[in-house]
Amino acid sequence: MLRLPVVLFSTLFVLVSCSDGNQKAEDEPAKDSLICIMPPPDTSLQAVSDTITKQKTFAFGLESFDCIEQVTFSIPLPLKEYPLDESEKRERGDFLFINRKNKDFYITVNALFRSDKKVKIEDYFKNSYTEETEAEAKIVTEKKLVPGTSCFYAKGFWSNLGDKQRFTEVTWLRSDDVVVLKANYAIKDTAIWDQYLSEMIRSDSDYQ
Repeated sequence: MLRLPVVLFSTLFVLVSCSDGNQKAEDEPAKDSLICIMPPPDTSLQAVSDTITKQKTFAFGLESFDCIEQVTFSIPLPLKEYPLDESEKRERGDFLFINRKNKDFYITVNALFRSDKKVKIEDYFKNSYTEETEAEAKIVTEKKLVPGTSCFYAKGFWSNLGDKQRFTEVTWLRSDDVVVLKANYAIKDTAIWDQYLSEMIRSDSDYQ
């Protein structure tokens, strides 16, 4: 059974509310459609640098997941391992990807509008993982605000699942909106998820 941990989250944001567009040109995708691009494999293993390279091809078998709803973003995801769950209708800007082999492992991506555009990423980062987080049995082992990007991340585990699972969370705080990715995976996949994280940071959620 899929277990979605309950996590306290900042009230700085409100969920995206998108209205359906009535006019759709024949040569452009519908506004509520999604495009998942499958680029050719990229074998380069460049380290993450402060200068972000905008790209559509990624290493480690990742594929670009592009959202063209009102909040547009692009994130490299392991879509072959974690396909998009379309079994039930979800809110706009709310996506669930479930591991093919084990439904206990999943990725969620949420796109939201910022309710207060004056809040700086440094302040949001400082207030996102606090003592209250650990009080909810969420143990953060590493967190970092990445220079030269719009994102920060955190890694750790749930105290009651410490011998089985790990999590990685990435937040992209942009000028008008925020994109939050949360991934839950087996301990044995920690190394590959560290590699996935490097590509996610490099992409900086940029949509082209």
